[in-house]
Amino acid sequence: PLKDLTESDWDKMAILSDSKRLWYTVGELMASTIENKLGKEKLMSLLSQSPSLFISTYEGLMPAGK
Repeated sequence: PLKDLTESDWDKMAILSDSKRLWYTVGELMASTIENKLGKEKLMSLLSQSPSLFISTYEGLMPAGK
């Protein structure tokens, strides 16, 4: 991240996300990206492993600076 999130940032995200919906949307985008670039088998294997591996796999697919 470009900066550490503050309490105010989290409050804004809670409003925008309706408490949980934002995270479903973000997770779906991440899963779709992984599936499109690495295939369904890779996505399915990631879902049974640690969340940090899912996130790092997604981050590894992003261009530098994104």
